[in-house]
Amino acid sequence: MTWTKGKIKLLLAGAILLAVLVCLLLRGASETRTVRLPDGSRVSVRQVSFGKTHRFVDGPPWQQMLAALPTNITAALGIRPKIRSTVEDTLVVWFQWELGTNTYPWPQWLRLIDSNGLASGAVFVSSSITLSNKATVSFDLTSFPRNERTLLLELRAPENGRDLSMWRHLANFRIRNPSFRRQPPRPMTAWPTSTFADGEQFTLLAINTGLSATGALAGHTQSNQWTELLFRIGTNEPAQRTTNPYDRGAWVIKSVELRDSLGNLIREREPKGRFFPMGDRYMIRTDDGIALVPGAIWPNEMWNVRAVFERQPAPSFDVAHRWTTSIHIPEPRERILLDQTGRVEGCEIRLPSIEQTSNSVALSVGFGRRSSGYDWHLLHVEDQRGSNVLWGWSRGVAPIDKRIELRAPAGSTDLKVTFGVTHPVTVELSGKPSILRENVARWAPKQ
Repeated sequence: MTWTKGKIKLLLAGAILLAVLVCLLLRGASETRTVRLPDGSRVSVRQVSFGKTHRFVDGPPWQQMLAALPTNITAALGIRPKIRSTVEDTLVVWFQWELGTNTYPWPQWLRLIDSNGLASGAVFVSSSITLSNKATVSFDLTSFPRNERTLLLELRAPENGRDLSMWRHLANFRIRNPSFRRQPPRPMTAWPTSTFADGEQFTLLAINTGLSATGALAGHTQSNQWTELLFRIGTNEPAQRTTNPYDRGAWVIKSVELRDSLGNLIREREPKGRFFPMGDRYMIRTDDGIALVPGAIWPNEMWNVRAVFERQPAPSFDVAHRWTTSIHIPEPRERILLDQTGRVEGCEIRLPSIEQTSNSVALSVGFGRRSSGYDWHLLHVEDQRGSNVLWGWSRGVAPIDKRIELRAPAGSTDLKVTFGVTHPVTVELSGKPSILRENVARWAPKQ
């Protein structure tokens, strides 16, 4: 029998069609991809992709299934996907809304829930396409339980469409996990649990996940579950500060990033700190060795934690982080040119001039930073008698960074001024999470 090109193409098309039908049948047996809402809207999981390249096909299911084929084949079949890339391996889920009596709720969030009942942080819509009678929205997730066969998705929206502090459940969906049994390219190198940086010892004491949140904290962050990272900084144990805002810790936590060996990634650029419930209000402090990340993380793997800390400006800075100089106060309406420069942490603090106006003494300050993230602070000012001097700020004009308005007491002739420099300190630590189901109110100070 002679196989012509036409017969080969026909056979190939038949094989592809059969494969698509089998995949659709298998997919339907383990998934819940469509939900009908009370207002008549029909919400469906339109498409799912995983990796760094994502092809969205606005066509029937068979076209979606074939979108991963080489472009010359998809083009011949009339499939023209919209392609976008992500830096990290990402799960992208597209939902299609076929509208009922109302418009679809906006904004929306999506989170994943694993077999332990642990829920990821809620992610916001990454893209949307709105037509006359339907809309398509997509969500990007970089953290989900990759070792489970199916994934439970929960779609959420604000309770009344405006108040973002109150959210409501819209629908649950179950899909097959596109990354199930995919192994990482190489084992993850675990970092230590303790490390020395910038003159201080940083230790990751614990990673507690599955913590439940209520009230304003849950509403404002769209998450009723949290993960808690506990750090010992030097000899200071976490959760030692009180509600006194003047009792400040030496370090604040600026950001955290968590990765596991399966490739999950969580970035929190402004983590919450220790939480103090105060009736219908609350207080949060990030200088107490606690970082809170919205959503749970998956407890089966070791997680690498990259945390960024920064010193709090304080007169107790050691000599490596401060500079002290003396300055003579000029006569009223007199301006003195200065030539004083302090070098701290590879940065330059320059004092070009000082002048006395009718109301205050104005000291000009210029700053040459070593790199982004470095900043200077005025730590303390006293006169020749040791009396404290109050100050305020006014914006300078380049190359002057700022002007310090000094309220010198009567009889002051000279000033001793102390400056400090702060910068981010990044530490890399590892830990294995444990599930701890308790309310965040347990962080209230003991009475």
